Amino acid sequence: MSTVKLVYDGTEVRIPEELGMPREDQMQGTELEKLAELAGRSCYDSLGAGRSSADFHKHIREVKHHSVLRHCNCVICIPSSIFSTRELMELFIITHNLPGKFLGVATAVDADIPMVRLCVNLQTIAECENWLIDYDNEMSQFVAFLFKQVGKKLAPQCFQEVEIDDSFNFDKVLFPPLNDEERWISLYMSGSRGFSHEQVRHNHRSAVSQRSTRYCDETASPWIRHPLLTQYLNSDNPNAYDLCCKTDYAIDACQSVYKTTVERLQEFLKRRDVDSLTARKQARGAARGILGNALETELIWSASVSQWRRQLQQRLSNAADAEIRLLYSSVLSELQKSQYADRFADLETEEAKDGIGIVLKEKVTETENETQEK
Repeated sequence: MSTVKLVYDGTEVRIPEELGMPREDQMQGTELEKLAELAGRSCYDSLGAGRSSADFHKHIREVKHHSVLRHCNCVICIPSSIFSTRELMELFIITHNLPGKFLGVATAVDADIPMVRLCVNLQTIAECENWLIDYDNEMSQFVAFLFKQVGKKLAPQCFQEVEIDDSFNFDKVLFPPLNDEERWISLYMSGSRGFSHEQVRHNHRSAVSQRSTRYCDETASPWIRHPLLTQYLNSDNPNAYDLCCKTDYAIDACQSVYKTTVERLQEFLKRRDVDSLTARKQARGAARGILGNALETELIWSASVSQWRRQLQQRLSNAADAEIRLLYSSVLSELQKSQYADRFADLETEEAKDGIGIVLKEKVTETENETQEK
């Protein structure tokens, strides 16, 4: 069964029970560190097993699998008045070309001072030296220093190699989000692999961590029955029972062949002196092609409020796939539980034409109202 749950909205990280229970030495640290850890553990089904929080973050930096840090956003503000015109142009060029950022300008709340606002994620901060390598000037050095200090402040376990500069004033640098591109919300989503293949199209202003079929054992994993298929199987159609038996047989057959393939390929690799861990990963990677698009998958999906609204507009429509539309009915419900619930309050819904889930009501303009009244 598809599930959606609120994970993080800038307040505290909530752990979905579907992902398991952490050990005492796991899910420790700042909220952004917890979010990154939860995203990573959702990929490997490792909540309650494996590394501690400290070792997890150390390992992420060692292997440079920084995608889990993409869920973690912050807003850095820089007073434009401290730079010359030339330096300000350099700052805009450098920050404009960074990946995973939203660049804006605003006035400081307590003073009439123009501020460069940079909404950036921890992956960009962790890899800043790679992005800044083409800018060999004092401004790039300033940005790198700024990023490292912010990274160490927000996620000290992730940036163990950085030393805090005691003269650095974070209160003048880190600010709360100001607009819907700076406000981010993370959700736990489970559904079919077919759903996830379409969901990844929404990668603008988003971050995704998905259950790995290479690392996780899918022998007994559930399959998601499409809601249209469920409607048919629950109907009084005389062929419904026959189709139900055939789909159940197909799932059982796939799971059986998957299990056998993994076992035989593991033994095949071990006989060739491949270590057990590598043999298991390679065998599962080869065998996953047997599994169907209806296999259940799990994701931690983070996006800006603006991007969530764009996704809702596309997926809560009669033209959307019924499974995705039904899942997005729950997405809207969870977003409306977040601290940014007011940003979704204007979205009115009605039942979908096929009876599966809800769709957004189309807004009628005053001109259209007048035409309808006539």
